[in-house]
This record gives sequence, structure tokens and C-alpha cells, in this order.
Amino acid sequence: MLNQNSTIPLYEQVKESIKQKIEQKEWKENTKVPSETELMKRYEVSRVTVRNALALLVEEGYLEKKQGIGTFVSRPRIKKIIFHRSSFTQSCEKGGLKPSAQVLKKEVIDGKNLYRKSLQLAQDDKLVHIERLRMADDEPVSLEHMYFSYQEYGFLLWEDLEGSVYAIMKKRLGIDLTEKNRENRNILSVEKAGARFGKLFGVSSSEPVFVMETLVYHGGKPVYAGKDYCLGSRFCYEVNSTDVE
Repeated sequence: MLNQNSTIPLYEQVKESIKQKIEQKEWKENTKVPSETELMKRYEVSRVTVRNALALLVEEGYLEKKQGIGTFVSRPRIKKIIFHRSSFTQSCEKGGLKPSAQVLKKEVIDGKNLYRKSLQLAQDDKLVHIERLRMADDEPVSLEHMYFSYQEYGFLLWEDLEGSVYAIMKKRLGIDLTEKNRENRNILSVEKAGARFGKLFGVSSSEPVFVMETLVYHGGKPVYAGKDYCLGSRFCYEVNSTDVE
């Protein structure tokens, strides 16, 4: 029940109650939420209060409105923290999703490449390129490109990459790439899915796709450069202001 004497506005209380039902799976994803009239009776509040609560939940990504149909529980988003690296696997598991990967490419690239300089490769070194389609609960949500020094990380070509690359790095080399590191670089942009990503993710070509370019360091040296294409409707990014210079 709502606390009528609380300093917390009623619409915030309604919002938190509904949010809890979603997070505890009482209201499951893709199911239609009760009508405004039903919610008014359930919480004993006005229509304006219900509408404000629902609007906030839509804004936060918990609900989505479908034109002419109603309001539905959204599929959970995968939260990535921009100034603190978390692996795709960790991000999914925190959101209650099952992570997996389909390896599309494992190759060695010789010659010129735009990542050679940023990775500080020696002249005789090559690049290991890994391309993977990342899934959350078996649905494709991200296309991931990773570039490593062949001399230092060539062993990845013979590893099972359907799980976490970060876990492999920690097991093989004892390095934790999720540790906070101010040297890491992240550039986030947005583009339309277009025909290629529309087909890959099974969405409209006009659907937004986040493009995250990364350069991840450990011990003062770059470990890998990455470029991820992430389905806009399935990801959200958190900026921790304490990490911004």
C-alpha cells in the first residue's frame, strides 16, 4: 500500500511498486501492463498519478508504449558503465540474462591497420582480430570486434571464445581488465542500424545502434582495441561523474 503521509510523491511510490514487480519477474517482459483504470483502483490514486508513474517507467526503459495496443514490460537492458570496463558477460549476468557468443572470425591481420598505432605494435608484429556476435538470452544484441597484438595475445586464436575473453585473460595472464583504469578510452556514438545490422539483429533499418570504440589498458600498456555495435533498445550506458576529469 502507498504511504499517504510520506514526503515521497505518490507517483514515485507507484513507479517504485511497479518497478519492483518487473524486477522480481511478477510482471514478465513483453506482457501488457494493467490499464490506467485498473492501476487507479489498485493504488487508489488519480489518473494523473498513474500516468506520471508510467511515463517515468517508459523513460527509464522498464516499459514501452506500442501505438494503438497499449503499454508493455520492456525486455531488460544491458547496463554498461562507460568509465569502468565491465565485460559483456558480467553486464548480462547482473541483469539476470544468459550471455553467449557466436564467433564469426578469428584471424591474423598483417600490414597496415588503423589499430596498429593505438596498440603500439612493433614493426614486425601482427594483429589478432576477433569478431563475435553477442547474445543475451539467445537473442543477438551486439556485434563485437576486438584487436590484439599477435606477439602477446596470439594464444587467443586457440581458445574457446564462446565465453568471456576477460575470463580467459585473467586465467592465462592474471590480469583483470574490469579494474578501474583512467588510461582506458571510450568513445560512444549512435547510428542507424541500416540494412546490415537490421538483418543481424532482426530490427528495422532505422533502429538506433550504439557504437562503442574502446582502448583498454593494463599496467600502462594497451591490451586491446575494440569496436562494438550494440542494439539501442537493449543497452543503456551509465556515466559515473566521479570518474570524469
